[in-house]
Amino acid sequence: MEELNNLRNKINKIDQKLIKTLKEREALVREISKIKKDQNIRIINRKREKEVIEKCENLYQKNIMKKVISESVKIQKASLT
Repeated sequence: MEELNNLRNKINKIDQKLIKTLKEREALVREISKIKKDQNIRIINRKREKEVIEKCENLYQKNIMKKVISESVKIQKASLT
């Protein structure tokens, strides 16, 4: 049980880092959204999405990045209204 708790504690620390990184990413997405709106640039850029996904090493990472991208698009679309 101690080993399990140690592993979970490690995951908790990683989760904290992920949350911090996601907050930073969200702020950048909002900045990008303003630029795209000002310059009349399309929100969805399939080429860029593909580049991001291709950097992933496995299906687990790809699925997570697809969700991150999807949420980023939602943020950008919301900024248009």
